[in-house]
Amino acid sequence: METIKKLKGVDFIVVNFMANDSLFWEIKPQYYTLMDPLFFTNRRENRYMERLEVLFDSFNRIDWEMIIFLPIQYEKSFREFSKINNPKIKIMVLNTFSSYVASDNVRHFCYRKGYAMPNAQTVAIESIFAMLNMGYSTIYLYGVDHTFLEGLKVNDKNELVHVYQHFYENEPKIIPVTDAFGYHNSLAKELQTIVNIFASHEQCRKYADHLGANIYNLTKGSQIDSYERR
Repeated sequence: METIKKLKGVDFIVVNFMANDSLFWEIKPQYYTLMDPLFFTNRRENRYMERLEVLFDSFNRIDWEMIIFLPIQYEKSFREFSKINNPKIKIMVLNTFSSYVASDNVRHFCYRKGYAMPNAQTVAIESIFAMLNMGYSTIYLYGVDHTFLEGLKVNDKNELVHVYQHFYENEPKIIPVTDAFGYHNSLAKELQTIVNIFASHEQCRKYADHLGANIYNLTKGSQIDSYERR
């Protein structure tokens, strides 16, 4: 985090619940990205409701210009759910339609026009794509580890879980793999999602090459192999 604080003359794009962290107020990002349906769903069973209230309050309190990117299909529900009325905030929507069958030339044409984008199954893809289309020629990734496969297991109840164990802990932690509403995913669906995510990073790199832009991954231990490491 100290490295981020020392960066000068750069524009920041942050994601998810970053506005709930004190660093958000120090770096004053120009861009923010939301992707997961939990940010657009006002339902009691959404287990992130308390954190969302803090997030939306932060959005209404910022005193600098900021653009929030989100999928086009969630714009109406987000405005109603968040009740953002801060004139400093501009909402920009992205068409999350993706096509795997088109040639690179057709795909890149659709990307430039905003007709489509790489399969945005993670907020990192959405953020990279948005910055490429905003005209940035150099993009640095920080905190994008994508270590999805580490500790991924199926327990004796056929439930997909992540097994974590810090070096200072005697017993591992077993965390069910569910969405914000408690729905479990199958191993097949989870692995397909992971494949789609890494394939989308490949598409982002190809699109960056097409635009003459560079993407550098500053994340230690990242499993993304699509971008040059720094």
